[in-house]
Amino acid sequence: MNQEMASIAREIIGLLNNHNKFFKEVPEGYDSPAIYFPVPEVETADSSLDAYDYKYSWFVKFFDKSTEEAWESGYRVQQHFKQNRNLIPIVNEDGSYSGKYFRIRNTTLKKVDFNVVQLYIRWDSVYSYEDDFAQLVSNFGINFVQ
Repeated sequence: MNQEMASIAREIIGLLNNHNKFFKEVPEGYDSPAIYFPVPEVETADSSLDAYDYKYSWFVKFFDKSTEEAWESGYRVQQHFKQNRNLIPIVNEDGSYSGKYFRIRNTTLKKVDFNVVQLYIRWDSVYSYEDDFAQLVSNFGINFVQ
């Protein structure tokens, strides 16, 4: 789990601390209410000559005794994100807050099964290419005059 995923999970768990949490497969006979944090879908793209980005799609699932109760949990999280302008506080490896934030793009809440609601969370992360590569590109030249 990367730092952004851990930060989102911490926000959700902080709101729904009475829910069981699963980061691997949901076991048979689990107790409701529960939250499942699967691995996200990740798409890459080029941002510029010296940066690239990852586009994350995370399908977090909420389980409860009824679809309405599962929906209420997901909706509570969705409202929390919106009320905070989709800003997520970044946590350090030890769980403390770093004082920095990142923004999720948006969320979609929908029923996916009986008593199961999914919150689709999307965000982008931009990373710089290694400095050596950027240096090579900036020093590249072509002599057209011979």
